[in-house]
Amino acid sequence: MMLECALVRQLLANADVIVCMPLSNQRIIQRGFNQSAVLAQHLCKRNNARLMPGLIRKVFDTPAQSSLNRAQRLHQLTGSMRLTNGATNWIAGKKVVLIDDVMTTGASVQTATIELFRHQALQVGVLVFARSVLENLSG
Repeated sequence: MMLECALVRQLLANADVIVCMPLSNQRIIQRGFNQSAVLAQHLCKRNNARLMPGLIRKVFDTPAQSSLNRAQRLHQLTGSMRLTNGATNWIAGKKVVLIDDVMTTGASVQTATIELFRHQALQVGVLVFARSVLENLSG
């Protein structure tokens, strides 16, 4: 269904590099997979896009964020994502698309996007499969 959207196809077609929202090693072990990576792989395969799932990684596990507001989530995520060694060569001057499964406050997406821009990404587009809206998450 998402691939039928012209805007999504255009975003993927114009991307130089596609990355997925990273999970910490602990979360991958708990879940058995990175759901954002699985979604990204499917999209890229259908669109012949260049997926580079290991370019951005979670450098430390953060506690559950479900009870935190946006400001608290941003504070907790500060410094939690880094590009892997040599990844700047793939990011600098490039149009990057970041794929995530669910966005609640946008704190994780913002943290990853800041890291991509810190390494001179020309543009960062974000593709999210679901948007959670919770009234009690103000801030």
